[in-house]
Amino acid sequence: MMPAEPLIISACTLVNALGRGTRACFDALEEARGGLRPCDFEDADLDTWIG
Repeated sequence: MMPAEPLIISACTLVNALGRGTRACFDALEEARGGLRPCDFEDADLDTWIG
């Protein structure tokens, strides 16, 4: 097996429950905000969180 060439990463972004993009994520972390909320699906009677 031949050695793999190094992978160069020149940019990145984030998409998660805190928001879209690195700035939204870092802002939420600095403000100690979470991205989850109680489940409000009309068809699901679940005691859970979504985000």
